[in-house]
Amino acid sequence: MPLIDKLLALLAMALFITFLGILIWWVREPDLIIVVGVVTAMALYDFWKGAGHGKAITIHKKD
Repeated sequence: MPLIDKLLALLAMALFITFLGILIWWVREPDLIIVVGVVTAMALYDFWKGAGHGKAITIHKKD
């Protein structure tokens, strides 16, 4: 993955987390906080795997 793609993905993740932080700040419902926490954790895990860290799962076609 080229560096520009990684930087844009990092920017998108930062803006996503910022948006969810603002949402939680204004709404302040316990159920929403739990759901946003779980969704953010899953998004960060997917971002980490997609950025090439850890052992990414790839599927190869056999010709």
